[in-house]
Amino acid sequence: MSQIPITRDYAAAVGEWCERVENRSLLHEKLAFPKNWGDAVKENQASNWSLMRIASNGGKLLNQAAQRLENPGPNVFPEKADNMRAAAKVCSALANSRVGSGLEQTRVAHTNRFLALLRENYAAGGASSALRLVSARLEGRLALNLADGLIQNAGMSLDRIFGLPLIPGSAIKGVTRHTALEELKAANAAGETASLARKLETFARVFGTADNDYSPKNGELRDFAALLEKTNLPRDAKGKPVKDLKGAIVFIQATPTNTAQIVVDLTNVHYPDFYQGREPIAKTEKPIPNYFPAVERGAEFAFPLLFAPPATNTAADIGDTLLDAAERWLRLALEQRGIGAKTAAGYGWFTPKTKAETDAELEAARHAEEERKAAERARIEGEKRAAAEAAAREAEKKAAAEKRRAKENFDNLPPAGQLDAIADDNGRFRQFMEKKFPTLKPEEQADIVRWFASDAGAARWKEIKDYKEKSKKPWTSIFQQLHAAKKAAGLKLP
Repeated sequence: MSQIPITRDYAAAVGEWCERVENRSLLHEKLAFPKNWGDAVKENQASNWSLMRIASNGGKLLNQAAQRLENPGPNVFPEKADNMRAAAKVCSALANSRVGSGLEQTRVAHTNRFLALLRENYAAGGASSALRLVSARLEGRLALNLADGLIQNAGMSLDRIFGLPLIPGSAIKGVTRHTALEELKAANAAGETASLARKLETFARVFGTADNDYSPKNGELRDFAALLEKTNLPRDAKGKPVKDLKGAIVFIQATPTNTAQIVVDLTNVHYPDFYQGREPIAKTEKPIPNYFPAVERGAEFAFPLLFAPPATNTAADIGDTLLDAAERWLRLALEQRGIGAKTAAGYGWFTPKTKAETDAELEAARHAEEERKAAERARIEGEKRAAAEAAAREAEKKAAAEKRRAKENFDNLPPAGQLDAIADDNGRFRQFMEKKFPTLKPEEQADIVRWFASDAGAARWKEIKDYKEKSKKPWTSIFQQLHAAKKAAGLKLP
């Protein structure tokens, strides 16, 4: 049975069947399961399994396929039965993919943050004309970029970071431009000469144009070339209208504002031999289903439009006019044309929401972003407090350990060594002499006397000789013991 063509070290990181990869884009565009690899048995269902793996309910679909393949039935040839059981193991392995392990909600949160940032930067503080946002609900499945990807005619436009559906800005601009162009042509056919030059100018400023758009042979705007002189478009050094013009409206990619589901769809070719011209129509031909990924209906997308005029195109004071035109054309495109492939079969059609609904979504996104920031600040402050408390506990623990070790080391010293260690601490020195010295053995008391006779203890001996308390208890007894120890050891003190 075929394997996914990856290196051993890569397989060690992500799994033999890439089951530890969460990103649909990576699985679909780089790690698709091949029909055959090397000398492995060809598996015709490989592409279908790869598509199932990225579907929202892919694990369930693959487990169902594995169950069917595990029981070939009594009438299946042994070799084929063995291949089916091997294929069942592959399906089970692919079903263990971590796709859908929380990235959907992360994508939605990211979209809300992005929309909130757009509004904060382009729709606030007097810059209300810089942004338009169209929200729309998908009314049929969406098939986009089918020609891309490793699997033939089964590509999909996916976010490279989150691995979830997106609609590229180029696709949005393309269908909106086509809608606007058809409106322009319809106005020309209806003889609306009075407003035609103004509509052409708006079209050119919104989308931009190139010289070949006005080519007499096949330019899309060839019927409007004569109207350029009647427009207020920028002029060149000779005073002629500039044809090579950059658009003033930026069509930003559309991303889901809810958890868009990915499904596996199919087209069923009933008479492949007839369609390919090999045979006449025969009812005995078996249908050959072609699978492809699609976004399930019900997904909601946000379509941001941004006014960002180049210096050679547009004055800032007409931003609202251009944004209004672009928004109207976009709404018409979503409702009347659809986006992506198979729009004639009902795919890619949207219902745009009203401006009030869109504004409410923007406000909700702003509140969500504020709540997220507040929660993030609270989390960071909490982590700082927890870290500070943990550091304080660790410092206390370390200090206690150091104190314990110091005490252990002190207790392990002989009495003379202990006295030497605390000689500079007057309180501990007196406590030692008053409490511990009287309890020492004669030989230990002799060691204390030897310490007093040394250079280290000479200064202390001089001090205690002058104690006014030496005639009082307990020092009367202490001096008696010191002199007894000195005599016993045959020592002399200053």
